[in-house]
Amino acid sequence: MNRIRTTAAALVLVAAFVGCSGPVDKAGGSLPTGAVTLTMATPTLEEIQPLVDEVARASNGSIQLDLVSRPSVEATDADLIRSVESGEVDLAVVPARAWHARGVNDFDALSAPMAVDSLALEQQVAASDLATEMLTSVGAFGLVGLGILPGPIRRPVGITRNLLGPADFRGARIGYSASEVGVRAVRALGAKPVTTRFGGAPLEGMDGAEHQVSGIQGNHYDGVAKTITGNVSLWARPLVLVANSKKLDSGQADVLRSAAQAAVKTSADLQRKVEAESAAVLCRRGKLQFVTASGAQIQQLRDAFVPVYSWLRQDPKTRANLDRIEDLRANLPPEPASKLLTCAGTKPPAAAAASKLDGVYRTSFSKAELAASPLLYDAGEINDDNWGDLTLTVKEGQVTLSKRGSGSATGTCTVQGDTVLLSFTGTGETFGFHWNLYRDTLTFRRDESLGPGPTPFLVKPWRRVG
Repeated sequence: MNRIRTTAAALVLVAAFVGCSGPVDKAGGSLPTGAVTLTMATPTLEEIQPLVDEVARASNGSIQLDLVSRPSVEATDADLIRSVESGEVDLAVVPARAWHARGVNDFDALSAPMAVDSLALEQQVAASDLATEMLTSVGAFGLVGLGILPGPIRRPVGITRNLLGPADFRGARIGYSASEVGVRAVRALGAKPVTTRFGGAPLEGMDGAEHQVSGIQGNHYDGVAKTITGNVSLWARPLVLVANSKKLDSGQADVLRSAAQAAVKTSADLQRKVEAESAAVLCRRGKLQFVTASGAQIQQLRDAFVPVYSWLRQDPKTRANLDRIEDLRANLPPEPASKLLTCAGTKPPAAAAASKLDGVYRTSFSKAELAASPLLYDAGEINDDNWGDLTLTVKEGQVTLSKRGSGSATGTCTVQGDTVLLSFTGTGETFGFHWNLYRDTLTFRRDESLGPGPTPFLVKPWRRVG
């Protein structure tokens, strides 16, 4: 049972309460006969939730995905590939941009500047035969390509200046996720590329960045960033699902391929939802503006990227892939103006009144204590991200949930009488509880009529520390 998802930006706590069922259920029963548990490395959790759901459906529960073994939040894209290649994990979800460094050019067209410039086009590409053909390239590493999932669209993020056209990029220090295509694209704009992992890493010293809207929101980069160019899609960041060929039989591989294909649309829908919700949160915070590039500036950006395309087209496969992407684009209707990211019509943030729940609270419990809780939804809640030292901060209608040594998640907190709704913006999920605060001890009580109430909130009381 999947009760809490992840933000697209970083491995944060609320996202880490993922209920991916383990080898036994809550009552101690066995998995279906012939069931297998496959470990999967992934740089995200929320983004692959549609895949997790489809695998459970397509396999009738006989294939379980264990995300506990994923690399740490510090893991690089290259680490993800190595983890599945070495057999450390059975499966991995790897950003398409990472494969060029391993000598695989087949995915380069997916990261080409302004090539896949909408989620509608990304969805079409991921569902097409083009994706299937690209996936065969990983066989050289003893891997099996199973599918490509739509990822977020990366946009220009202005820190010391608006980033609308090439003139704004000239001489600017631009933070980007390391990739050969990406570095060439940033340099083509006359900018100085600065490698960063994002995920909460500081942006100080940069003039701008390429990043997804949800990452800006989830990591509170709007404390530094001033603008996002809402109508410029620099490039997409699709995810490639691969498996170690020695860890799957042909039947399991077929089920996973089917699940990945079925997850393409729901993944794209999730990306749309997350981007829209994250933009709305940023607008309400009022620290950052969405700006709009002119038609001339967008064309200037495309013109500036011509040298990158000249380099990409030197590879026959990449040239053919780019042409096929253009063919798919030609058959798509133009994006409606209503899809433009903007804060127009958003009311300025009003100061929320403090509630009796406002404060900083901490709790701590072990994995064994979590597993022993009679309130456990299912065995999927028993994972290493769901126990340890947790901190909950409530202040004037806002909530932050964090775990020591991990990330944090933010959202809104609505208190009405003895009920509280915690809505985490990166996931779009809302959790509801009854609450009681007595002598600096806070306790929650689950009430399904208010929404799901994940067990980590309930294992032990929370002590007020601020």
